[in-house]
Amino acid sequence: MNWAKRISVLFALWPIMLWADAYSDKVLADKPVAYWRFSAAKSPTVKSVVGDLSGQLIQSLPPGPRPLYYPEFSADNKSMAFDATGNFLGVADPGKKSVLDFAKGDSITIEAWVAPKQIVPAGRFMYIAGKGRTYRKGVPQNNQNYALRLVGVKGGSGLSFLFRNAANTTWHRWTSNGLLGAGEWHHVALTYTFGKGSSVLGYIDGQPTDGAWDMGGQTDSAPWTDDDELRIGASQGGASGIPFDGRIDEVAIYRKVLSAERLAGRFKSARREFTLDVDALPAGKVRATLHEGIGENWNYVATDAAAQFDSAVFAFPFLPKKYNAKGLIVDRSSSFLLRAAAKVNLPKGEHRILLRARTSARLWMDGKVVASTKPASRNSNGHQPVPVLPESLGEFTRMLRPGMQEQLVKFTSTGGEQLVLLEAFVGGKSLRPETGELSVAISSDGKSFQLLSPKTRVALTDDGWDAFARAERLRMFAVDRATRANVSQAEAAKWKQRHSIVRATVEGQPKVVATNITNLPSQNAIDDFINLKLSKARREPLALTDDWAFLRRVALDTVGVVPTPEQIAAFQNDKKPGRRARAIDRFLKDNLGWADHWTSYWQDVLAENPNILKPMLNNTGPFRFWIHESLQDNKPMDRFLTELVMMEGSKYYGGPAGFAMATQNDVPMAAKAQVLAQAFLGRQMKCARCHDAPFHDFDQKDLFGIAAMLQQSPLAVPKTSSVPPLPDGRKPRVEVSLKPGSKVPPAWPFAKPLSEPIHANTRAQLAAQITDPANDRFAKVMVNRVWKRYLGWGIVEPVDDWSEAEPSHPLLLDWLARQFVESGYDLKHVARLILNSHTYQRQIDTAAVKPGEAATRFFAGPARRRLTAEQIVDSLFAVSGKAMGVELLTLDVDGRRPVTTFLNLGSPRRAWEFTSLSNERDRPALAIPKAQSVVDTLKNFGWRDARQDAITARDDVPNVLQPAILLNGIIGKRATQLSEDSAFTALALKNIDTKAMIEKLYLRILSRPPTDKEAALFFDHICQTFAFRVLKDAKPATRHVKVHAVSWSNHLHADATRIKLELERLAREGDPPTARLRAPWRESFEDVVFALINSPEFIFVP
Repeated sequence: MNWAKRISVLFALWPIMLWADAYSDKVLADKPVAYWRFSAAKSPTVKSVVGDLSGQLIQSLPPGPRPLYYPEFSADNKSMAFDATGNFLGVADPGKKSVLDFAKGDSITIEAWVAPKQIVPAGRFMYIAGKGRTYRKGVPQNNQNYALRLVGVKGGSGLSFLFRNAANTTWHRWTSNGLLGAGEWHHVALTYTFGKGSSVLGYIDGQPTDGAWDMGGQTDSAPWTDDDELRIGASQGGASGIPFDGRIDEVAIYRKVLSAERLAGRFKSARREFTLDVDALPAGKVRATLHEGIGENWNYVATDAAAQFDSAVFAFPFLPKKYNAKGLIVDRSSSFLLRAAAKVNLPKGEHRILLRARTSARLWMDGKVVASTKPASRNSNGHQPVPVLPESLGEFTRMLRPGMQEQLVKFTSTGGEQLVLLEAFVGGKSLRPETGELSVAISSDGKSFQLLSPKTRVALTDDGWDAFARAERLRMFAVDRATRANVSQAEAAKWKQRHSIVRATVEGQPKVVATNITNLPSQNAIDDFINLKLSKARREPLALTDDWAFLRRVALDTVGVVPTPEQIAAFQNDKKPGRRARAIDRFLKDNLGWADHWTSYWQDVLAENPNILKPMLNNTGPFRFWIHESLQDNKPMDRFLTELVMMEGSKYYGGPAGFAMATQNDVPMAAKAQVLAQAFLGRQMKCARCHDAPFHDFDQKDLFGIAAMLQQSPLAVPKTSSVPPLPDGRKPRVEVSLKPGSKVPPAWPFAKPLSEPIHANTRAQLAAQITDPANDRFAKVMVNRVWKRYLGWGIVEPVDDWSEAEPSHPLLLDWLARQFVESGYDLKHVARLILNSHTYQRQIDTAAVKPGEAATRFFAGPARRRLTAEQIVDSLFAVSGKAMGVELLTLDVDGRRPVTTFLNLGSPRRAWEFTSLSNERDRPALAIPKAQSVVDTLKNFGWRDARQDAITARDDVPNVLQPAILLNGIIGKRATQLSEDSAFTALALKNIDTKAMIEKLYLRILSRPPTDKEAALFFDHICQTFAFRVLKDAKPATRHVKVHAVSWSNHLHADATRIKLELERLAREGDPPTARLRAPWRESFEDVVFALINSPEFIFVP
């Protein structure tokens, strides 16, 4: 063979060689007359791999079957996508007696790979490939030469083979008994010899399936044959062409019957199928598992469960978090699958089943899919119309929430136990991993919907769902806490070992011993240190506060809210000595309350500053959740500091990696170094960002050395880190020792460095330097922070800048720091010591209005403290017994955008969870009315909605807006209104006398009984018609909220503004009052509540 011939043969084989793989080798070995694959399609023409047949490409080319699931295909294999609009690939017939024409006695095999998006609806069809019936001019309309299709049958999708007889008088249709599912790839094939009706045989995934001729009957007739087109994906344009919805690949036609052995070899899949161990399902519970890395459609491969948990019902508003071996929040795969199964007893008869999901989900009942939802839609431009109100499913059935889908189906049960399986995808590409209100509900005998459950009854009403979701969130806190403890056992053991070493080091150091002053009362060593200075100044400590004030104070200082009536009763009923210590222990055991109270403090100190809009724009990530979990776990503070410095875990979903975020900052690590120095070392290094510090013992190089340790590489000094020269040539007061562009290596500037580096990672080395027991600054700063939190002023003031400060009680500071280190850096241990001291439990020192000089700071009693903004808001909701009930903290409520564009911080249950609502332009359509009412209250009492810098002490100067917002604001109104969900309503309905009601009211709001004068005053106010206050025939109103899906996707539409303005009006009205109390008496009782809540006593720590 000469070279010219060799080259021509090479070029002829090139398309086959280029796109060849193990699968195509098998097909070509069987010698098809036409074979279309789509990997080589780069123009509008798609050529058959064999022969001269070609078609016009009019669709996109997404991935086809590929490894790992389908190992015989190339890694870049492509398919053809069809979207059910009637698009197709048309192939012209070469002419009479072509390879595409079949007569009586001819055999045909048609095969293809298909991935339908959904199960074909019953009685409907999807066209895979066929010849004729194109409705082109010049050919008969019913000229179906042959066609392979999918058909919707009971339980799934079957194969359908159709042709018209040669006389063009009768249809002949065969339908398979075998079924295939939706989403995943399947191999389908059909073999038939025209003229031999019994010869037909279908194949699904390599397995033969029989069927029945269900139209025209079995026949030995010849087929209709003409020169019409062969089409793939639809027989004609539009819905009448029964278009395919999904993907098609590897279409091949043969003029022979392929053997069952050959077709069985076509389907090779590495897909693992999920198995469900029915016997292992817990009785009365729903067993749920989460599976990662399986894609985001039903073409998944089964993976092992990444998490397993149980639920009482088929509803999942919250899912367990994922943690690494250090117990830090990490991200799951962008899309993951939830599978939830249970055995549920259903009465015999027809039921209505309601499936709600945010994206693709399907519900199986006894092995059959009975309901499903579609993939979620993604980004939109903001101009979309506001969706109409969802269809009502009953008078009080909870309405569908924005971004959710629902399918309502009827299901006939034979009675007895049914196996129920819910499969639902969570997240996806460019979607946040949120479940929304993922749930399955059931209505039987025409009754209202209940969440489907093996045992528990939860009504699908607003009140029913909200109560369930609140309880479920608390339960998930416990699930996550147990998971963290389990996966981080080795990490916890490492820190215990470190603490053992540290204790041994500290034990070798001289101890500080307190001197007991015999004539002054003392509870522990703290009092001895305080009494020593008092006695030297010839001053007396203040008397202990009474038990009522003590309990309110300790509740506010440990869990951040006033004590409940039950907690007050438990304390008062404890008559044995030491009951104050036992009360302190009970409050300190409330891990969730402890975390709720302290999280906001560390948000300020660490400048946690997430933004729900464009979170990458000069913000941090929401590492608040790591702070909260660390406090729940009472994490040792050296470990807390180390995890913060290492900045690992999830960036957007709550891990300390969020601390690293600082966009639009030319030296972000310098900003982080300043935060760490201020928070944990009491060093204010902010000025060193741009120049040397003229009044401190450090310079610019020191800050940049720490910043370089955080960056883990030498840090270049930017141009902004300089001071411009003065115009008249005078020497500036501040100096710049670093030139822009110079690089500063990682270095620890303070104290004596460790004898040798113990970490190659400079971040880990930095954490070790800060918490080194030889560097007692860290321990002293930490205990001083706790002291100021409880006593009003620090032993060292200010607590975050020790450059020129002196401790008021240096020995006490040393003693507390040693206690802190010996306890394993346990913040609660320090708190317990302080809370049990007489110093803390004494009456307020009204003279301590300023910290003063260290020499004159005696701590004869705690300083007067106003409640923090969070304590005020949380206590208002606590005393009224109401949930906050505010909206989701997101502008993307329908969940159509990625986390890099919008955060969703959820619906807050405590005040620390709020952040800026990102509506600086005051667009009404972007308002979050109820949440805004809380934010307004918080801001008026010193809370910051943006934390661009770290602080410890907030602005607590009184102003006229503070009483005004409590008197006239929405939060105050909600707290005082006797709505159906109010604890005050429940109290008013109790069968007790007026005096007892007033006493219980005082205990609930002010944590003490009323004085005789107070009781008499309010008795006169509510005694009128007291006996007739209750309307006995009135029933509690059922709440039913109309849901308008206003979101970023439609906020520019005029309806969005109109709707949000109406929602703001409703928010201002507060919660609707109960109808079970007569209005005049109810309003009088609300007056009493109003007066107590707005009294100065309510907003000050006693």
